[in-house]
Amino acid sequence: MKNLFSFFVCFIIAIVLSSMLNAQNRVLTDTTLGNQWEQYSDNPVIMPGVKGEWNAGSSFAPNVIMFKDTLRMWYVGSTVYGFNGTISIGYAWSLDGINWQQYSNNPVLSPHSGDWEYPHLIYPHVIADGDTLRMWYGGGNMIQAGMRIGYATSTDCINWNRHTLPVIDPDADWNHDDWNKDGVLPGAIIKEGETFKMWFGGGLGTAGYPTDLSHWSIGYATSSDCVHWSLLNDPVLSHGISEDFDENEALNAYVIRTDSGYDMWYFGHNTASRKASIGYASSSDGINWTKYYNNPVLTSDQLSVPWAGNYYDPSVYFDGKQFRMWFTGWDHDSQLIAIGYATSPSDTSNVSRIENDLFARIPKDYKLFQNYPNPYNPSTNISYSIPKQSHVNLKIYDIFGNVVKTLVNQYQTKGRYDINFSAKGGSASGGNASNLSSGIYLYRLQADNYVESKKMILLK
Repeated sequence: MKNLFSFFVCFIIAIVLSSMLNAQNRVLTDTTLGNQWEQYSDNPVIMPGVKGEWNAGSSFAPNVIMFKDTLRMWYVGSTVYGFNGTISIGYAWSLDGINWQQYSNNPVLSPHSGDWEYPHLIYPHVIADGDTLRMWYGGGNMIQAGMRIGYATSTDCINWNRHTLPVIDPDADWNHDDWNKDGVLPGAIIKEGETFKMWFGGGLGTAGYPTDLSHWSIGYATSSDCVHWSLLNDPVLSHGISEDFDENEALNAYVIRTDSGYDMWYFGHNTASRKASIGYASSSDGINWTKYYNNPVLTSDQLSVPWAGNYYDPSVYFDGKQFRMWFTGWDHDSQLIAIGYATSPSDTSNVSRIENDLFARIPKDYKLFQNYPNPYNPSTNISYSIPKQSHVNLKIYDIFGNVVKTLVNQYQTKGRYDINFSAKGGSASGGNASNLSSGIYLYRLQADNYVESKKMILLK
């Protein structure tokens, strides 16, 4: 009987200690994911323009990338408050993410009367594909149903060549249960190998004006040419249920690729509270997503004196030390729609051990991954990660030790990098990659004192 009592006491103690440990881990996770965002004290960083300017009514929906060592932002401006006037896309650049130089001849993309895009161009999402910038944007009338997704390219951030027709329509044959019959809007785009992946928004009713009958969720699509897209039938991240912060809308996803999967930030809207906030989700494959248990991660409730009551449209960048977010702040009382800024902690070492934590997936070691696909024809993707700023040299060799191509020869900040190598490429430093014959080749990574090589096979 005494032994049974001792076992029972130990069992209770184990449960208590386990609960305390779980609680501690949840607190740590809250610190890193739930409450890690420190909002800039002088928000907003981009305000609406003055009367008569293209963005006199609002500045919102930022999309920020690093391109040629400079932060570049494409954002939306409206001529009047809300969605009643024309909406266009402008451009700005910055060295610190706070002080932005707006292009003097904005906007860089405007709707043309009579075109399918009129009167609203919205939610630009831009990626750098070598020296080419690729943009997907929403076009149509935000107040009415039927928003569609357009596509444009640029080499200078300012002058854009538009594809004539929308590249994704809401009423295509892939609709399932009519979950997106009233409109589609672009979301994050990532290029992996030769495949473009998009997490787009689709829904019923008007986006941004949720009602009990309107619901928007996040879908998934892939493309090899940026124009023709294959879409899953069902959303990959659905709006929430009653009383969730994203009860009516989960929209405008921003996705970052990590060593072990994907991280997503998106905005959620709740009809009852009429409040929009920013949430977080993670995935190992980009399709099956888990929402953070303590969403939202960025909300006006975190401030004693909020500058805006609603937060939308996250755009996130990792600079090697911390995560940085630009987002829309919308305050209905003051009729302010402007762009805010927030950062994560710069020191993430104390949380790197937490499972499924965003920061745990920041590289801790040098690593060269096996190319994919392998064998390949004509192109393959080579990935590597570096745990600190390093001079990186990545080269392709033939079996005789001759340099076929130098892919990277520069300093890079810590993170994971994906490089596409094509056997049809032109001349390059150290050799010519065009017209390679079938056979075995080596690719070699050198970063500081780390050196590793792997084999890859070209089959023609």
